[in-house]
Amino acid sequence: MLTEKRTFKFGDSVLNTARPEWGPGTVTRAERVIHEGQAAQRLNVRFPTVGLKTLHTGAVDLVPADENSAAQSVAQRSGWIAELEGNKPADIMVRLPADASDPFKSLWQRLQFTIGLYRFSREPRALTDWAVAQSGLTDPLTRFSRHELETFFDRWARNRDAHLVELVREASRTDQRQVDQLLAAAQPEVRQVLRRPHARR
Repeated sequence: MLTEKRTFKFGDSVLNTARPEWGPGTVTRAERVIHEGQAAQRLNVRFPTVGLKTLHTGAVDLVPADENSAAQSVAQRSGWIAELEGNKPADIMVRLPADASDPFKSLWQRLQFTIGLYRFSREPRALTDWAVAQSGLTDPLTRFSRHELETFFDRWARNRDAHLVELVREASRTDQRQVDQLLAAAQPEVRQVLRRPHARR
């Protein structure tokens, strides 16, 4: 859900709330456009982890990076979160994001969010994006080795797969047609998980 529209200008620092792992980006170009009859902007934004992206404020939820957003909060807390909450770094790295099981979100919102987690994989760029999102560190390789990140990711991916299976089972009892539509548009990896024998029990 998009927040109230803001106007950004050259040099502003912004966060893409749908992709917190990209980190704070700097606006390098701002152009006014009309989107569905409403004023919006087309922005060129340079992010530290993914480079230059063209974003449309009518379709992407951008917030100033200096706001107290969830993504920034995670990043600020990453250095001492384990000590503060009594968790080991491994526990933090394998835990699914809260939105995957938030009881205040609908079943369908949780399912869509979980399906969205399949953008992460062991492929180098996707693994780095996952580690940034999971740890809040700008460069997770300063804290973890690549082998540790791959091990954490494998455990996290097993948690993600098991959670997906449970959500799909629950949603299928409610509206199988809507589940089928969601899965038809999902990444092949999602359907592959659901074809495994344990998923059909």
